[in-house]
Amino acid sequence: PTFATAAAGGITEADMWYLTSNLSTTSSETLITANLARAATTGFSVLGTGVAVSSGVWTFPSTGFWLVQANAQWEASGNTGYHGLRIYVTADNSNYTQITNANTGAEAGYYMNSSSNTILDVTNTTNVKIKIFATSSANSTLKGTSSYKYTGFTFIRLGDT
Repeated sequence: PTFATAAAGGITEADMWYLTSNLSTTSSETLITANLARAATTGFSVLGTGVAVSSGVWTFPSTGFWLVQANAQWEASGNTGYHGLRIYVTADNSNYTQITNANTGAEAGYYMNSSSNTILDVTNTTNVKIKIFATSSANSTLKGTSSYKYTGFTFIRLGDT
């Protein structure tokens, strides 16, 4: 597909990332820090500058209102209670606060999906950042592969602050 450049006042930033290999989780929060790649296999690379990630900290390239979507596919290894994603935000580049929590039920041998979404007002690109955590009530697998998106993250700048 061909993607046009956004017209004046339109969306000027859009970026997609995905998990390139499975991530084993335990009965606590696991910060997603590695095996992340910008989605380039779908015919889309990035609109604008794109977000950056380092050691699990996501940085926005410009101020404005940003839609953040985190979507996961899980594989339960046992009869566990839940699997989910949590988004944390900081406004001072230091202290993080949980702002989303999206869980799904679990049953051994089955796949489940969970999504955690929010809109952020990024008023300062140095201080406003996010972290995305995987969480489950017992051992499980957050699915990832380099072939396509099982688990992925989408960032769209909606407009000015």
